Amino acid sequence: MLSLALRSIWSKTLRDYRIPILAWGIGMALLLVAQITTIQSLINTPAARESVAQLANSFRFFGEPVAIATPLGYATWKSMGVVPVLLGIWAVLAGASLIRGEEERGALDLLLAEPESRARILTEKIAAL
Repeated sequence: MLSLALRSIWSKTLRDYRIPILAWGIGMALLLVAQITTIQSLINTPAARESVAQLANSFRFFGEPVAIATPLGYATWKSMGVVPVLLGIWAVLAGASLIRGEEERGALDLLLAEPESRARILTEKIAAL
């Protein structure tokens, strides 16, 4: 059984990822704020709003443009093409370090010394991811 400080492999894994999750969340929030402030300065006239709407129609692969003439509508439309890619990158990086990260920190030996099966350890780590 894991010590009382760790409780479970799942909670330990979540604790290990608390800083990366926070950093990626803040980074994506800053990306949205940058998009909103940029588009506010670009669509200050009705002609500019119309040109952004025409441009959005040519980039429909980002998604259906809804309320594209507003700063929040533009940021939502633009981000829905980028956010899934960023989340995918984070998932690949975090998944690659599930076991390898423990090994590099020297904590894998301690984790495997516990009376838990390796399948359960991997299952709890994947669940935390």
